[in-house]
Amino acid sequence: MYTNGDSETNGAVGRSMMFFVLGAAVGATCALLYAPASGEEIRGQIAEKAHQFKDKAVELKDKAVEKAETWKTKAAEVTADTMDRTAQTIRKTAHAPQPDEFTSGMQA
Repeated sequence: MYTNGDSETNGAVGRSMMFFVLGAAVGATCALLYAPASGEEIRGQIAEKAHQFKDKAVELKDKAVEKAETWKTKAAEVTADTMDRTAQTIRKTAHAPQPDEFTSGMQA
């Protein structure tokens, strides 16, 4: 059965990872800006770090899309299973003797 706890845990981990990567990128940029180097070197280093950050963001986005697809599939399976069980219960109820059938059979 699908539990909400798993999605909350995965969401918290994803958010933590995103903030960690964002913090690392900001920290690296600040370190480069305060490091003794020429402007051209610093611009090159910032461009490289920005490229690395972009790659990591794309990777995290791809993982999030993959996880969303997994959750979507699981939700569809759970919904289909619930609908099947509901339909079975309705069919059983429709074929079950009704209360007035019990009383009329006892009077005869």
